[in-house]
Amino acid sequence: MAYKPIVTGWRGRLRQSHVWASLRNAQREGPENAARRYFLWRRILRTEAIQTDPVSVKNAVEVHLLCHWRDYLPALWALKTFYWHAQVRYPLVIHTQGRMPLRAMRCLAVHFPNALIVDQTASDHLVENYLQEHKLARILAARRSNGFMLKLTDFILLGSSENLLTLDSDVLFFDEPVELLVGTDGPVLQHWFQQDPASTYNVTETYARETLDVELQPRINTGIMLFARQREMLEYCDGLLADSRVAQSTGWTEQTLYALYASRHHRVAFLPPSYQLSLSAGLQEGVIARHYAGPTRPLLSVEGMPSVIAQGLLGRTDQLVRTGVPQ
Repeated sequence: MAYKPIVTGWRGRLRQSHVWASLRNAQREGPENAARRYFLWRRILRTEAIQTDPVSVKNAVEVHLLCHWRDYLPALWALKTFYWHAQVRYPLVIHTQGRMPLRAMRCLAVHFPNALIVDQTASDHLVENYLQEHKLARILAARRSNGFMLKLTDFILLGSSENLLTLDSDVLFFDEPVELLVGTDGPVLQHWFQQDPASTYNVTETYARETLDVELQPRINTGIMLFARQREMLEYCDGLLADSRVAQSTGWTEQTLYALYASRHHRVAFLPPSYQLSLSAGLQEGVIARHYAGPTRPLLSVEGMPSVIAQGLLGRTDQLVRTGVPQ
C-alpha cells in the first residue's frame, strides 16, 4: 500500500521537470523533427537585443506577453518581429507562467534589457493581494485554477500605461502593424481583437443574451489585443464568474470574459483580415501578422518562421527557407 504513493510522487516530480517534459515532447514529435524545430527556434538568439523604453517611462501604450517556459523562444520571435516592423520603443512587460528556467529568464532579459520580466511567484503576491483587498474572490479563484487568467488579471494590474497591446507567443509579424500604433496619450475608445474563424467561448451568444443580458459579439479572439487599461473590468468579470458556465476552467475562460466585457460596453472592434487567423496553411496576400493558434500551431515552424527568415530579418537566408521544417 505504501508503494503506490511513492510511484505517484515520482511521476509528479517527473511531470514538473523541464527536462522530462522536453523529452516526452520530442518523443511524440519524433527526434529528428524536434531537433530541426529546436534549432530553427534558436535562430532568434543570433539577433541583436532590442531597446525598449523602460516601463517606468510614460508612454501611450505598453506591450504585454504571457510566456510559459516551453514558449520562451517563440515569444522572442513574436516580440522581435513586432518591434522590427513597428519601429517603436513601447515599454514591454513579459509575464512568466509557472516555473521558468533560469536560462530562459536570462535569455529574455538579454534580448529585451529594458523589459519588466515578472516572475509568477512575484506576480502571485502582488495580484492576489490586490484581488483579496478588493474582495474579488471569484476572479482570484479563477486565476489560481487557470493559467490563462493571468492574461486578464496580471495584464491589467501590472504596468503603468493607459493602453495595453497584448500578444500571444504564437504570433508573428510580417509588415508594419499600423492599426496597433497608438499616437495619443489618451485611452483608446475601442477594444481591438482578432476575429476567430468561429466563436470559442464558455457560453453561447444566445445564453449570454438571455441569461447575462449581454449581446455577445461572435468570433472574438484575444491573441492580439489593443485596449485601454480599466481596473473596473476586474469587478465586472468577478460578477460574471458567479455564473457556473462562464466560470468553467477552460482555455477559453479569459477570452470569454474579455468578450463579454467589451460586448457589454459596446467597445468591440476587429482588426482587419490582414491580421490572419485561419485554419488553413499559407499566408494571405498583404498579411501583417498571423496568429498560429490551436491546430495551426505546427505552421509556426513550417511556414511562419521560414517566412520571417526569407524577409531577411534574421540575416542570410538558408536551406530552411527553401525546404521548410516538417511538423
